Amino acid sequence: MRLPHKNYCIFARNNCRPKWALTSFPGSGVTWTRQLIEGVTGIYTGTVYGFAEPPIVAGITPSVIIILEVIILFIISFNLNTDEGHHGNEADPNCECTILIKDHDVLMPDFSSFPITKLKNPQITDNQTRRDNRNRGPIRSFLYDNRGILLLRNPIDALFTFAHYLGSSENQTGIVSSDDFKSPQFDNYVDYVADTWADHAVGWIQDIQNGTVLFYERLLLEDTEAELKRLLNVIHFSDPLHPPIDPERMRCTLLHKNRMDRKRAYKPEIPLTPRHRSKLMSSIEKVQTSLLEKGWPLLPVYLYNLRL
Repeated sequence: MRLPHKNYCIFARNNCRPKWALTSFPGSGVTWTRQLIEGVTGIYTGTVYGFAEPPIVAGITPSVIIILEVIILFIISFNLNTDEGHHGNEADPNCECTILIKDHDVLMPDFSSFPITKLKNPQITDNQTRRDNRNRGPIRSFLYDNRGILLLRNPIDALFTFAHYLGSSENQTGIVSSDDFKSPQFDNYVDYVADTWADHAVGWIQDIQNGTVLFYERLLLEDTEAELKRLLNVIHFSDPLHPPIDPERMRCTLLHKNRMDRKRAYKPEIPLTPRHRSKLMSSIEKVQTSLLEKGWPLLPVYLYNLRL
């Protein structure tokens, strides 16, 4: 398998890469993390959400995506690689040709979520019949033979990021007014995030047999290169031309790691109530305990903005 030059991406050959989940609670920065992983490996990441998933880089319009979908069907059918465009989202998750596969694997809110007049998330509608709130843990880890990378972010940051996504009709850079947070529905939403963030994380920590945890804050604020190298070592990736990792690709990835095409420059928030904060801190403690029991790295709480 030949890796592409510079900033291009390709697919691995079909049935070449075993399925690895890249799982996170929504709003945890998985799109940005996929940019980093593709940048340093040169291999596309995939997603279980298929054509509904926006491109991980900006600049590809819906009309272009339709054309690319036809192209990618041809590419996968004939077991070819390409180094133009972005096609990872259109790949069959079972092709075993992507480096990792995005899969939030969480139950979406099944109550009248906030902001009630703007919420148009089809994933929520699809899950309205699933009302067992006692277990919000993983339901799909077995699809990856319990291989996975768990991406964790400060749940308070994830809470507001996901809220803006839901309230702006699934716009990855959209925002809503802080007034939309001032409602009884927001209290329900905070409970949902606190419970689901923790249950999802603990469930995957327990289920993963091959894999590790990755921290958004360390990728962003500390040693990005070391975190990426740790990840790639766990998933057994080695660049065939420049093992274990192409230094030029790493240099370029780090140079552009602060790109904003899939980030919000500004996110309105409101102060959390003591009840909100207590609920979220309990979730952090629950996940920290699970990581400790697993023997994995602990949450970098010292990097968290806890809105104290």
